[in-house]
Amino acid sequence: MPGSRDIRYANPTRAKRFILMLLTCNMLIGCDDKPQDIGEYKSWFTDIRNGYVKEIVIKDLTYSVQYRPRELMMLNDIIGQDLSVNVIDSIRETYGNSEYFLLEIGPGQKLGDATGDLIKNYSYDYESYASIFNELAFHADENVLMIVGTDTLAPTLHHYEQGFELGTSQKILFAFHPAITSDNTDVVFIYDDEVFGAGRLRFKFNIDRSEIPQLPI
Repeated sequence: MPGSRDIRYANPTRAKRFILMLLTCNMLIGCDDKPQDIGEYKSWFTDIRNGYVKEIVIKDLTYSVQYRPRELMMLNDIIGQDLSVNVIDSIRETYGNSEYFLLEIGPGQKLGDATGDLIKNYSYDYESYASIFNELAFHADENVLMIVGTDTLAPTLHHYEQGFELGTSQKILFAFHPAITSDNTDVVFIYDDEVFGAGRLRFKFNIDRSEIPQLPI
């Protein structure tokens, strides 16, 4: 039609410059998003937008699972060390090729401002309190599985993170072996909650190591 104009070909040179500018901006943003120090590295894995923390809220409880690569696990051992290549490699070897997941059970939306001992809120006497504590501390691994591809794995170990005082949230760390590979990036962490009555919970991850930032040391 007379006077019509296809804007896609109005100015090819300007269009190419615009596309180049967008690509450059994306590259810069990607660089800025990479953790620059240990603090940012830890925060990167707690940011739910990055996909390595999954949450399920059921009634008055929040169930959260965080994927922790061995580099993240290494941080406590690295602090205060002379970080030579040999030291870093030695620390890395202590964690083997295992995969680590931290399960945290805490107050949900209805108990968002709750404080105190979560176990106490779900027990009515000393015996029931001790029973819940023992299940979390010594038998939680019996209620956890990890599905990677066609393999279903039980945890090789678990650690109940108990402080000097039992806090509002309960934290249990699980290790699985063998490691997740580039061919099996879809991972499902399963927790059968027989303690607080939530039933079977499934936390789905896509763990692509190429997207995980390097340890900034």
